Formats: sequence, C-alpha cells, structure tokens
Amino acid sequence: MRLTDGAAWIEAQGKSEYFPLEALLKNRLTYIANASDAQLLDHPRTVAGAGEGGQLVSRGDEVRVVEFDEIEGELWIHIEVMSHSICEPGEEPTVTDQGWLPAYGPSGELTLWFHSRGC
Repeated sequence: MRLTDGAAWIEAQGKSEYFPLEALLKNRLTYIANASDAQLLDHPRTVAGAGEGGQLVSRGDEVRVVEFDEIEGELWIHIEVMSHSICEPGEEPTVTDQGWLPAYGPSGELTLWFHSRGC
C-alpha cells in the first residue's frame, strides 16, 4: 500500500484479490510518482543504460500506459504524457510526448502510480 510518507504491506484475508502492477497502472488515472532523473526513452533498455538522453518528465505529470516490456529482468513501461488530467473541465487531454520509463527508479520506488479513488 502506498502511503503519503512511503509504503507498507497489509495482509490479504478472505476474498482478497492480488492485482499485478500492470493491471493497476493500465486504464487508470496514472501519473508520474517518482521523477528524480526520470527520462522518456525511445526504447526500453537495461537500467545501466537508462541515463542516456531522453525527455525529462515531472512528478505529477498525468500519463496513459500503452504497454509493458521486460528487459533483462527489469520491467519497462511505455507511456504517453498527457496535456492535463481528464478530471479537469474543458477540452479532452492530448498526448504531448511518449516514451519508455523503467517501472522502478534507482531507489527502488515505483516510477508511476494511479489515483485509486478516481477524479
């Protein structure tokens, strides 16, 4: 479980259901959760090569998950960066950029997360 000051584990009981990360992030109100040095890359690559080039993304940027890929045991996420949240009134959001990010940053924190309660 993600908390405002970190993360915690909870014990599943009874009819609890496990959702893999891919199911949690795709088709949700997903955003950049941890963007220290997060760069959009043209292609997924090993984390060792992840610091080369790429457009920087910012914490809080709204994104749409396109697909996932695993490279040498590392999960990568292909995203589209949106102009604004779908929750904001007015025009529909548009794609402003796209690329690949590693699912986990250097510190082990997830790069993306989602608004679990909707708008």
